[in-house]
Amino acid sequence: MRARPNRYSSLREAITSRMSDENLAAFEVFIDLLEVGDLADRCGGTFLEQYGLNETRYVILTLLDHSPTGSLRSGDLSESAGVRPATMTGLLDTLEHSGLLVRTDNPGDRRACCVQITEKGCSLLRQMELEKFAWIDEMRATFSVTEQRWLRELLSRARELLSRTLTPPEPEKPSRPPEIEA
Repeated sequence: MRARPNRYSSLREAITSRMSDENLAAFEVFIDLLEVGDLADRCGGTFLEQYGLNETRYVILTLLDHSPTGSLRSGDLSESAGVRPATMTGLLDTLEHSGLLVRTDNPGDRRACCVQITEKGCSLLRQMELEKFAWIDEMRATFSVTEQRWLRELLSRARELLSRTLTPPEPEKPSRPPEIEA
């Protein structure tokens, strides 16, 4: 049975044959970023699956664990986790059913509830912390402190550029209303 080609290799082959050397270098960097991001996401997902979590559930538990009271309003949690309120309800149901958090009525706002991490949820995060992401430690050991700083700087610049691309600039507003012809 023939091995399936890596989609990034296939993409490189399909596109690079028609590019100038100048454009090719920038494209290669972009493909490398995509591939590294994909691999990091898959490694993280595999690690979290061992604990019955996915990235969003992990983020929710971590936000709760790091809040000063161990509790947040569901709407605030939804906003901080970048999840729509309707989606958050299902996520909280799953985590509550697993005993990792509890929801209580919010005495200040009957429409909202407070979400609190349980001892079981805290314990799970501590266990994960002890085992850590082994591949993160390995990656850290692969790069010197200076290389890590350079890599963070380069990734920060790439993130800034990509964020600007996703957020188009506001259209310029005319300084005065347009004149209307009679």
